Amino acid sequence: MSMWRKNRVCFMEEDGRYGATVSCVLGELHVPFDRFSAQGGCAQSKDQYAYDLIVADVTLSGKRGLSDLQAGGAMSSPVPILVLVNEGDVATAVEAMRAGIEDVVEMPADRSILVSSVKKILQQRYDLQERSGKALTRAENRILRLVIDGQTSKEIAQRLDRSVRTIEEHRRRVMIKFGVHNVVELVRAATRA
Repeated sequence: MSMWRKNRVCFMEEDGRYGATVSCVLGELHVPFDRFSAQGGCAQSKDQYAYDLIVADVTLSGKRGLSDLQAGGAMSSPVPILVLVNEGDVATAVEAMRAGIEDVVEMPADRSILVSSVKKILQQRYDLQERSGKALTRAENRILRLVIDGQTSKEIAQRLDRSVRTIEEHRRRVMIKFGVHNVVELVRAATRA
């Protein structure tokens, strides 16, 4: 899986319970990562856009941890987020998905589930770049995923706390990179096998 060596992952942990598991998974995939405490994590760093994935442990804080992610700006960044929740914490998992979190894994989880989730997220990003034939920026990747999910420019702008014009400009550049002329063609090109 060496194609992911160029990726960087931010792991925000609350208490260290799952640090070894996450470290082993990322090591197995040969993905470099930085570890932060949940309170001062990469979501509050100017450097958060340097990451390709944020793995956030909210097993202790639950919904409050999601609020902290939002307050830190992580949820409005174009970087996909994988959230770790306690087994059976359905309320936090549902809230995370509603907030646009890329994936949720209940902990403790079988390592293969965590590996699969990380691979899926990083593979989606890689696939989008391969299909376009040109490298997409993180913002373009995020916006493209939201367009594929059926969101309008206005909805994306509200979700990412950006202007509609900014979203439309990113979308225009993505369409140029894919060589398409409308959103239907873009979705078709981005989702073809």
